[in-house]
Amino acid sequence: MKMKTKGAYAEIGSASGTQLDINPTVLICVDAVKALLAYGTPIEETILNCKDFTRFVTVRQAKAPGAHWKGEYLGKVLRWAYMKGETGCIQTVAHNSKIADSDGARPFQDLPKVFPDDINYDWYINKTKEILEAIGYNPKPKQISFF
Repeated sequence: MKMKTKGAYAEIGSASGTQLDINPTVLICVDAVKALLAYGTPIEETILNCKDFTRFVTVRQAKAPGAHWKGEYLGKVLRWAYMKGETGCIQTVAHNSKIADSDGARPFQDLPKVFPDDINYDWYINKTKEILEAIGYNPKPKQISFF
């Protein structure tokens, strides 16, 4: 499906064709928005049926000297997904402050060989609903009366 997207909702490599243009952020949510708008596919269907773990990953850079999670040093390039039962957040090494949007995240510096069975699908569904609200999507258009 071809759909024009911009900014945070743009596909990786959309500008110059490389995989290094932007840091991917929960692309499964963008996939679910596109499928809903283009085909009417329920967001839950898109999210629950996806088995490409990379679509669930967020990538972000931390300022030097990097970040840690539960005392484990992660480096400056962070990769995470939102997983069931996770609490806390990823924190900077320098100030021990929270990395934005990392609440409930588990780092995945190396991608797993097997698709995890504890993905927090509810987090991704709710995030997709937030995106839809932010773009003004209204699933129930108002009835217009001419009388």
